Amino acid sequence: MLHKTRGIVLKTINHRETSVICQIFTDKFGLQSYIINGVKRNRAKIHINILQPLHLLDMVVYHKASASMQRVSEPRQLPLFQSSPCDDRKRALAIFLTEVFKNA
Repeated sequence: MLHKTRGIVLKTINHRETSVICQIFTDKFGLQSYIINGVKRNRAKIHINILQPLHLLDMVVYHKASASMQRVSEPRQLPLFQSSPCDDRKRALAIFLTEVFKNA
């Protein structure tokens, strides 16, 4: 069933050649693992750069209560960050904060 929700990207893990598995904390479902196919292709609808740590997403997801891995249909980045993806200090701080959030 399709649901519209907002979420915060916590971790991204490479899966196969063009796919990734993301741990995203969502408004409706809490911490969920989502598989997103085709993000590493040249003409991908969903780009890998919006899946960096602590980025806010507005998503349409397929959610099954019995499945451990969900699918994302349409992720969109809510505020477009200008400096945090390019600044190494901000990116390192974001990665540190995600580790603190996951272990708390």
